[in-house]
Amino acid sequence: MIGPNDSDNLLDNTQVRFNHADGIYFRNETEGMAGHRNRLENNLIENNGDKGDAAGIRVRGQTRGLVFKNNIIRDTRPLESRKQAVGIRIEEAAGEVVLEDNKIEARTRVEDQRKSRP
Repeated sequence: MIGPNDSDNLLDNTQVRFNHADGIYFRNETEGMAGHRNRLENNLIENNGDKGDAAGIRVRGQTRGLVFKNNIIRDTRPLESRKQAVGIRIEEAAGEVVLEDNKIEARTRVEDQRKSRP
């Protein structure tokens, strides 16, 4: 979970696997408290969610300035057991999110709920 003031970080070359819900989760924070300007690069994000519809990466709140680059986002469990149905979910209040060369295997690769994309 990335939350209050978790800004200006690099998450590089890690494995995010088997979380109960979303793999990487940016909390629903206001502009002043959101996790801005984070970079996620070269990560393996897989097999998250064990009950409902999960996302590999979920961006909530007024978070902005994110870069997701060269990540692998997938669910390798048997088809009937897959819950990570969305690769990247960007919710309505989020700001700029840059997506570069990610390999996403999901029912929905990118679910962008923003009305206007920065």
